[in-house]
Amino acid sequence: MCMHSYKLYTYVIIIIIIIIIIIIIIIIIIIIIIIIVIIVIIVIIAIVVVVVVVVVVVVVVIIIIIISIIIIIIIIIIIIIIIIVVVVVANVVVANVVVANVVVVNIIIIILMKNSSSREREREREREKQRQRQKPASRPEICKTTNLCDTMHIKSRQGNWKAFHIQTMSVPLNTEMSQLIRKHMTGFSYKHFIYKND
Repeated sequence: MCMHSYKLYTYVIIIIIIIIIIIIIIIIIIIIIIIIVIIVIIVIIAIVVVVVVVVVVVVVVIIIIIISIIIIIIIIIIIIIIIIVVVVVANVVVANVVVANVVVVNIIIIILMKNSSSREREREREREKQRQRQKPASRPEICKTTNLCDTMHIKSRQGNWKAFHIQTMSVPLNTEMSQLIRKHMTGFSYKHFIYKND
């Protein structure tokens, strides 16, 4: 009876020890699972944080790049506008200077032409005076009645003298000769002529 009780007691102790060991193993497994879960959570959180940080960094970098590109484009546009304005202003200034120079040159040319024309008219008057001084005496009676007047010098409206040859004509100058002069010397003043009996 005592022996049987001892064996029973031994079995109970062994069962208790086994139960305790099982409980300890379960507790250890639970602790390990908890630790693994915590580690996984920490890793997930770390990954999420890293991803968020990377995304934030990438977004910030992209925003900075976009802003830089916009600033560069604005600066280029401003430079182009400044260049265009400078070129247009320079062209306007050059055009105004050229127009002013042309106007000044035209004024100078007009003044010089007027002076030259005045001097030319003065010279022409002097030459006319010289011609008047050198004009031979007329012989209307001989030229009207004979054919001794072979060459008639007629003065044009421009002041030039032209030679008009009269071949063996003895007609009166105030009739047929005047008509002949009108016919052949159109544009000249037939009233002013010099008689020569060469």
